Amino acid sequence: MLSFKQKLLREKFEEILMEMSIYDPKYPAGTEATVSSAGKNVDKLNRAGIPVSGGDKVTKVQPTDDATEVTIGGGGVSVFLDYNNKVYKLSGKEASISPLFNKSSSGQGITWNVNALEAAACLGMFMDADIEYQKLGDPNRPTEEDVKIVKTIEKHFNNGQDYDQKGVDGILSILSDPNKRNIADLTETLRLAAGMSVFRKEKLPPDFKYIIHDRINDYYQAERENEQIQKTGSKLPTPDAVVCNKPAETVISALKTQKVDYDEKTGICELPNNIRFVLVSLKKEMGGAQLGKIYKAVRDRYGLDSFEDMLNVALSEGWFKDMLGNVAGVGVKVFKGIKNVFNKLVSKLMGFGAGLKDNLLRRMNKSPVKDLQTLFKKAGIRKPLSEELLTEASVVPTIKDMSPVELKKISKVIDAEVKKIQSVASKYGHVKFAGQVGLRVTGKENLDDRIKLFTNWITLTSLNNMFAGRTISNAKSIAKEIIELQKEMFFGSTDLPVFKVFGSSDKGKPYEYLGSGSKFIDDKIDSISSENIPLIGVQVSSQGGRYYTMYSHFCMGMDEDGSLHYSLNRMGTNKAGGQLSYVFEGYKIIDHSEFQRVYGS
Repeated sequence: MLSFKQKLLREKFEEILMEMSIYDPKYPAGTEATVSSAGKNVDKLNRAGIPVSGGDKVTKVQPTDDATEVTIGGGGVSVFLDYNNKVYKLSGKEASISPLFNKSSSGQGITWNVNALEAAACLGMFMDADIEYQKLGDPNRPTEEDVKIVKTIEKHFNNGQDYDQKGVDGILSILSDPNKRNIADLTETLRLAAGMSVFRKEKLPPDFKYIIHDRINDYYQAERENEQIQKTGSKLPTPDAVVCNKPAETVISALKTQKVDYDEKTGICELPNNIRFVLVSLKKEMGGAQLGKIYKAVRDRYGLDSFEDMLNVALSEGWFKDMLGNVAGVGVKVFKGIKNVFNKLVSKLMGFGAGLKDNLLRRMNKSPVKDLQTLFKKAGIRKPLSEELLTEASVVPTIKDMSPVELKKISKVIDAEVKKIQSVASKYGHVKFAGQVGLRVTGKENLDDRIKLFTNWITLTSLNNMFAGRTISNAKSIAKEIIELQKEMFFGSTDLPVFKVFGSSDKGKPYEYLGSGSKFIDDKIDSISSENIPLIGVQVSSQGGRYYTMYSHFCMGMDEDGSLHYSLNRMGTNKAGGQLSYVFEGYKIIDHSEFQRVYGS
């Protein structure tokens, strides 16, 4: 059972997944959205001049000259919204507008679960959905054309192909009912199908007129039974559908016993008797992967028990507090084997799992006396600081009483430690450093500044200890591990070639060819050298020369589009008023583009 805190965090997580970028062109006029129930979001809209309440419905409409203009968070994007028969032109930054609205859950539209999404995509094999999708964008198009398109969709969904029937029923139950039909669902159906239509026309031979979708598990079983097909990784292949030139039963039956050959260039697999097929992974949109993919891959790869448990602990306890620290009392089954299992993962992905645990978590704030003794010795400060004379409670007064000369000596030591990390970053491409080195301590710093200077020492020595003598220099094996993990997300156990097919968008071709599993790994390893996989980042920022604010970034995985994600970690004191404290906490996940913004290419 989830704790109250975990439930709240799970709700927040789900709320984030429901956020709707209503300004996006993929949402046509007529699309309904729900105002976020979060009080702060409602307040923003109210202050801007839209008198909504949480849960209220708004409708995206065509631009109009008499709309009431409101702005949130500066310029950027704009959208016209109807609320209570009044049209507002809402403008602002994307990041400001997206959290304000959620996908509508009125129950009057299609429930876009996996079944429906994949069924809509498969529809594109049998109708020119890309052409119909473009027609929807014609402002002069008569509304009765909607009915014609729906009839076409119904015809192709009832053509006897191996669709997932739950998905088909979920779509047609709405589109076939004039009282429930809406332009948003019709558009989404055609958008998803349009990507497959383009893929069919550009990459498949004309005789590919069949699909395996409802019986995809039968296909998986046949592949598992066939000892002539190479299999690696987790238990199941990941493709969602098979597109083929023979009926589903013919392909599945042959697959059980016959040797499969494939053309690495085209991705077409071939069985005896001219049976040919391709494997397709169906995606809603390019770059639209959800957070869970990486966790599922980690769970499957390393034998962890529960994705849900991993997610809950990650959300509720923070990335480092209990995942890498002392997990006693967490009470989550997945972490019973933390020492042997999770450290294996982290050490391979990051190269220093044990160092993180030992140096950044357990030692922090445990022995400030010893830390201060070491600092004084390193700085050449000759002042008796014995354990007997210096207690934890007297560390702060000792820091307060340091002379200007002593403070300057300490600042030089700290700068030397920063330069060590800078040197590591210059040697290894997978370690990044950002910031300018050089404190300008005067001796006039107040107590809080002095404490922050001392916590700089704790952070830097811990980081350098972590780097020293560990696998930080061996990024090649780390890169291979990340690539193999990505292979499992794309291919699962199959080594046969895989295509990814997306819903139509304006971002280029709605498909991507990955090749076979083994070639995927070989190509990635060849193209990604150990010098250009950023796994670790350390960022320092001088605060008027008095001390540094310090952050770090650690690679936490890769999403299914190949983008690395990093934890953003805060390191230093979290109290003022002359109190000594220390925190090292991962509090945010950022993507690779944000990492590059901080550290450069």
